[in-house]
Amino acid sequence: MKKLDQDPLSDPITVALNLVSETAAAIRQSEEQSAHALQREREIAREIQEQLGRAEGRAERSETMLRLAEAQIEQLMAAVEQMRDDLEHLKSRLAVREAELATSTGRADEAEAGMQKVVDAIRTHLPVKLSVPTE
Repeated sequence: MKKLDQDPLSDPITVALNLVSETAAAIRQSEEQSAHALQREREIAREIQEQLGRAEGRAERSETMLRLAEAQIEQLMAAVEQMRDDLEHLKSRLAVREAELATSTGRADEAEAGMQKVVDAIRTHLPVKLSVPTE
């Protein structure tokens, strides 16, 4: 029997070499797929990292604006409190001025009444001069 007449697939060395070759091809294909998958995962991770960075920036800006708004609210509340204090002070001053006006008005009324009595007394006690035309 010649070795040439034998089926090449039946030769154990040929079978082993074919098996190793197929295994190597499968490993290469698997490595290529893994490399593509790893590259895509890195791209996705980079995109997520960029999105996270932008989100952190927005969060920091929002926190800054929140702190500014809180500070403005505190200032406005202080201003409102000062206005309330000023209004109470003005009300108090107005009440004092109204009391002074009422007192002054009462004194003026009393003085006018007293003057009217004096005028009436003068009219009743002084004789009236008669005017006689001279020719």
